[in-house]
Amino acid sequence: HDVSLWPRAERVLGHWLDNRFVVGRRVVFGFGQWLALGVKRRWRIFRRWRIFRWRRLVGWWRFFRKLVRQIMATRPISPQDHERIATAIRAAEEKTDGEIYCVVAHASDGYFFPAAFMATVCMLIVSLAVGYGLEAWWLSIRLPHFVLAQLLALACLLALLWALPGLRIHLVPRRLRYQAAHANAIKQFLARNVHRTTARTGVLVFVSIAERYAEVVADSGIDAKVGQHVWDGVVRDLTAHAGDDRLADGFVKAIELVGAVLAEHFPVTAGDSNELDDHLVEI
Repeated sequence: HDVSLWPRAERVLGHWLDNRFVVGRRVVFGFGQWLALGVKRRWRIFRRWRIFRWRRLVGWWRFFRKLVRQIMATRPISPQDHERIATAIRAAEEKTDGEIYCVVAHASDGYFFPAAFMATVCMLIVSLAVGYGLEAWWLSIRLPHFVLAQLLALACLLALLWALPGLRIHLVPRRLRYQAAHANAIKQFLARNVHRTTARTGVLVFVSIAERYAEVVADSGIDAKVGQHVWDGVVRDLTAHAGDDRLADGFVKAIELVGAVLAEHFPVTAGDSNELDDHLVEI
């Protein structure tokens, strides 16, 4: 009885029942196919997200590596450049009683504590802004949790500054960087005995790469006869060469200019002797 009902119902309902069944079957099959395609699509999206995330991490790493790279001069000074600079010093001192000494420093300070101070101040400002933002959005966070988050962020910042020394200098004000570089130039002037020449005619050509700083320090015998504007011109030319990644050429040009000034005011005499080493010192 039950079996004979289906042909009768099919004849009564006719094509409508068949279409309903087909449509229902297609819906079921289409839903399963959608599920299968959804899983594949979700997997492709997940794979693309992983690749995109990896590319973002690589991009951020390249950004930090570029950020911590020394900007003023990226190429190291080769032994051939050292020889060129030494030859330029000897050639310049052949015409004068003065002495020329060259020092290039990769950095004049570690800057950990100034950078840590600036990072702490910035972190506190950001955390206060986040706290006010959460309050404005009717979100609350317990004070111990907020303080713990601040301490964790500070620890991460300090670890980052410790792991990336080149990043520190970008958090230090320019005035403080120039003060550190100038102090290092005076320190090198005294430590290399440039002030111990017989006629007080020693000149130090100093460059600090990380600070993008250059200075010409002249002893008292030269300073009494040569104005500051002369050394300012030498520094401008030296920094221009260093900015074009031609630091060795800048040293050679600066030595030639300094040698010409010394030869004008302190020409070579018969009893002249070489009192300082004729080479470039890297520190």
